[in-house]
Amino acid sequence: MPRLVRGIHTTVVRAHGFPACAGNDDEGEAAGDDDKGGAAHDGWKEAPRWPLLTVLHVKIGAGQGRRFAANMTPGPGEHSDRRKRPGAHPGRRKRPGAHPGRGKSPGVQTGRGSRNRQGGRSVAYDLIIRNGTVVDGSGLPGYRADVGVKDGMIAAIGDLKGETARETLDAEGHVVAPGFIDGHAHYDAQLFWDPLGTNDCWHGVTTVVMGNCGFTLAPCAEADKNHVFTNLEMAEEIPPAAMEAGIPWSWETFPEYMDAVDRLPKGINYATYVGHSALRTYVMGERAFSEKASDDDLVRLMNEVEVAMDAGAVGFSTTVSANHRTARGGPVASRAADWSEIRALVGVLGRRGAGVFEISRGIANVDAETRRAEIDRLKSLALDTGVPCTFGGAWSTRAHNRNWREQFAMVDDVTRAGGKML
Repeated sequence: MPRLVRGIHTTVVRAHGFPACAGNDDEGEAAGDDDKGGAAHDGWKEAPRWPLLTVLHVKIGAGQGRRFAANMTPGPGEHSDRRKRPGAHPGRRKRPGAHPGRGKSPGVQTGRGSRNRQGGRSVAYDLIIRNGTVVDGSGLPGYRADVGVKDGMIAAIGDLKGETARETLDAEGHVVAPGFIDGHAHYDAQLFWDPLGTNDCWHGVTTVVMGNCGFTLAPCAEADKNHVFTNLEMAEEIPPAAMEAGIPWSWETFPEYMDAVDRLPKGINYATYVGHSALRTYVMGERAFSEKASDDDLVRLMNEVEVAMDAGAVGFSTTVSANHRTARGGPVASRAADWSEIRALVGVLGRRGAGVFEISRGIANVDAETRRAEIDRLKSLALDTGVPCTFGGAWSTRAHNRNWREQFAMVDDVTRAGGKML
């Protein structure tokens, strides 16, 4: 099953009511939630420009990475809706114009934490974050509240005045939010010399998905790592010398790579695709940069996708973008593949009923007929395989401002037809 490599120095607080992300127990993470302001609150006339305090409490200490099974739906005892549950504490303030009964944080069970003794006192929570503006991902405006944490779970949101905790953070002037998910990142090499995951960690991100655009460090034997460096050098602007010095290569297979990443110190959580360019160079060697896959090559490529998925990859990624070149000026390995090869590899995910396909398309400057053909084949792939598909961006320039409209229309067409594209 998909596997998310958790930061060994982090304690991530999770909130009920949010879908699990990419395979861990940190359901409190919400992709792309924005601060809705604060203008609706008593005494706040403008949306404050405050720093963000994510619900991520960093503990500096030793430990080991852990493996998690993916669950894209709430688990037992969790709730995917936003209905109020009995026993909730009232919010600190009722927001003007709020729907009756919605003064409390939606989707979060807010009963008192179980108490234990500390120094002769009764302690309700492990952590209370006080006086912050909570933006919880439900779509409601931010609201002023305290957050109580018990056993790694959000146990209460509301007015916790008088309650005690082992540790208290004063979030006055900050926004308190679930950790964000960066769904398109390239930390594959950086992870080995940057334990904190900068600069994502500076902006409230607690989980990143790397391995996009077909670029991963595995599968690859150490003797062949120059193939991976060739794929990454220009696309990610990382000099081979930096990768050689900064990456202690200890793997060949994708499962071995996942184990290596597990052992690294990490400040945030990571999930990864298996990359098409890495797959091709592993199976085909130097031929990967210029040749179509043979029938035997394709069988091996498909098997390696299976191996990676079994090891916990969240899906398969590729690029067909002309912007992705090697230092020699030629295409990266995945660009030498034809569409039938891509369909066959995505088909592995479809037969498994698991995983996401990510593609870097890069068709901003091509003619309308070429763009339409590319859109049609991507729509067909999404609908035929049933695999959720995502792409790297929706471009808009003065010369080509039609592109984002075409891509949004493609997403609408696929979802109306019952497919999944985002």
